[in-house]
Parts: sequence; structure tokens; C-alpha cells
Amino acid sequence: AHQIQVGGHATTNTNPKTGIRYGVINLSSLDPDVADTLFFEGRDILRDAAELEAAAEARRRADEQADKFDEEASIKAAELGGFTEREYEAFCEAEVDRMWEAMGYEDQDDYENALLDILCDEINIYEPIIEGTHEGITYRIDWLGGAPLVWVLEGHVVGRFDLCSPCVPNACSLDSPNPDGFEGYDVPADWRRDNGEA
Repeated sequence: AHQIQVGGHATTNTNPKTGIRYGVINLSSLDPDVADTLFFEGRDILRDAAELEAAAEARRRADEQADKFDEEASIKAAELGGFTEREYEAFCEAEVDRMWEAMGYEDQDDYENALLDILCDEINIYEPIIEGTHEGITYRIDWLGGAPLVWVLEGHVVGRFDLCSPCVPNACSLDSPNPDGFEGYDVPADWRRDNGEA
């Protein structure tokens, strides 16, 4: 297979390292077992981002609660008075521990982890964007009009195809092979729903 010349500038939907167009195929055109593997073994980048946000939010809320407890313990210690510095610190620490326990948590970390679990349970990704590598094929699953599309970003299989509609400019439509078409990354033959066995 020969390289497509891209003239040293980035071309839409083309692998920047190899200059070969990305191939795009509807997930439903793949063998159901392969489709499941790609979907569930890849990394859901939207969920990963949402979980990072949830972790930051859980930390923020836990820090806020800890500051509140520290302040309450300090006020109580000041009201009681008569502590040495060491006694004051020990009293405040014990008070804070008591306040966490009253909330049903061992400490700030326990509270933060519980918050994180709740926040992660609330994450709903209706159209996940999946990225991964399977059998040497680097792929991404994205959505167009509610339909999941598999993008072949790099791999060892190349073919010639018609280009996709303007919705996916310059990428090869793996559902439209054409010997006189454009060169693009393809899926292995045994990934396809109709792979010659029927």
C-alpha cells in the first residue's frame, strides 16, 4: 500500500503519523462478539473525565466539612480554656474524631470515599466515547445521530473505500469498499458481521 501525501500539514480524519485516512464503520456492521469486545474492553474517556471531576468534588466537600469541624473544635476548646498547647491539640483532635463518628464515618478520608462512591453512582453516560486497541487495531467508538461508529485510527489492515458523507469529512467509509477509492485503515475481515462464513 502506498502512502497518501499530506503535504506536511494536518489533514482532517487522517492519521498524522502515517498519512492514511481513518476508516469509519457502523458498530452494527461488526460481528456482535467483536462489537461487544470493542465496547466493553476499551476505555470510556467520558466516564474517566466524569470520575476525575467527581473525585475533585468529593475532595472539596470533604475539605469543607473538615474545616468546619476544626473550627467547631477550636471554638469549643477556647470556651473551655485552660489547655496547654499539647492538651489543646489533643482535645481538638478528639473532638473532630467524635464529630466524624457522629456522622457515621471513621475520618475525613472515609467521608471523602463515601461521597466519591455516591457521585460516581450518579454518573450517566448515554453515549460513551470508547478508546482502545484490540488485535493491533487502535480504535475509537463515537456517536453520530445516535448511532455508534467505530473509527479505525491505526492498524495493520488497509483497504480502498468511498469517502464518508460530509458528516465525517475525508474519512473512509468501511461499509463502501471501492477498488478505485481512497486508501484508509480497515478492520480485519473476521471482525465483520458477514465475513464470508454465511
